[in-house]
Amino acid sequence: MNIIEQLQLLVKTGSHTEQTISRYILATLSGAEKLTSTAISKKTQTSQPSIVRFAQALGYTGFTSFKYDLIKCLRSEPAVLLPAQATKNNVILSEFINNNNPAAINTFFEIISSSRNLYFCHSRELGSLLSNIIQDYSDIGKVCIPVEYQNADSLLANSLTDCDSVILLPGPKDEPDNQLITLIREHEAASLAVACHQSGTSLADVTLYTPQSSVSPLSFAALKMSLHTLFFHALQYCYLNMNNEKTSHKR
Repeated sequence: MNIIEQLQLLVKTGSHTEQTISRYILATLSGAEKLTSTAISKKTQTSQPSIVRFAQALGYTGFTSFKYDLIKCLRSEPAVLLPAQATKNNVILSEFINNNNPAAINTFFEIISSSRNLYFCHSRELGSLLSNIIQDYSDIGKVCIPVEYQNADSLLANSLTDCDSVILLPGPKDEPDNQLITLIREHEAASLAVACHQSGTSLADVTLYTPQSSVSPLSFAALKMSLHTLFFHALQYCYLNMNNEKTSHKR
């Protein structure tokens, strides 16, 4: 019995709380990658510990491992999703991969995985997207700090260490500049940039380019989807590395 079948069974046989949580998750399968324990807690009016216990009752260590198994199941059985949604997710991922060197993507993920703190430098317009991404990373123990570009110089100058990474995100304005990257290098931290245009020379340690190429309101929505896809897969990489490390320690 796969995880979706287990959720369907809980809708019929589970406790009131289990039924409520299961119904909500089944109703939002097309947005499974964006699910957070906080969001489920608010939407179902249950506590976050209840969400964790729900996942543990299904045999998982916590909500994050439950979520990844759910997404894995959805990818192996895309018919459970709306066809358009499944196709859209695959297109975004393939376009991102085709638009970048695979080695650069792997290095990007590896730096994120090995960093102690992650500073997300962003324009104000990306604030709501980042709150979801940061919640996901917090679920696996990553410390993430959002920093708006207008405050970046003063905040980073007093807090960066050589164990940290700064992720420079694009937006309709407040693009990262070389002066900020120089500041990051002075503190021997890693700099990771995501850019919309492959023009000019980036001084960041690693730069990835989004599939979209303009900054119109419509393409800004596409930009947010691209960023969500990128950081979801980076999160998967971190999670798998953590599991591999735990397995090797046990041996």
